[in-house]
Amino acid sequence: MIGNLPSELRHLKYLKSLHIEQNEGIVGSIPEEYGEMENLRYFGLVYTKLTGKIPRSFGGLKKMTSLILEVRTFC
Repeated sequence: MIGNLPSELRHLKYLKSLHIEQNEGIVGSIPEEYGEMENLRYFGLVYTKLTGKIPRSFGGLKKMTSLILEVRTFC
């Protein structure tokens, strides 16, 4: 994947797990709209080029049990 994370994923209301790993083509920030995925339990972004803060809307994700964010410097 190259570019920003698509905000349209927010329409996946029943999605429980989202894991994206080792994709340096992903840039930008985590969309605020991801806080609308009320059934999301696991969210992992590992080794991407995302920047910014965790969206405030994630505070409303009552079922979230794991939030994994790892950054690596790419050469």
